[in-house]
Amino acid sequence: MEEAYDLGYEDYIYSGNYCLIEWPEMIESLLPEKMVEVKIEVQDDNTRLITAQEI
Repeated sequence: MEEAYDLGYEDYIYSGNYCLIEWPEMIESLLPEKMVEVKIEVQDDNTRLITAQEI
């Protein structure tokens, strides 16, 4: 959490642009209510399945 504050997370998250966060669970309490969750899953044939969902 301290790193997020040091980076100025508000400038990124509330900029009006997409902000990609690799480990959002680390700063869950700082995230806005409305988000788009993007998942990238490796399939058995080594391709990637990318899904996006507004949460």
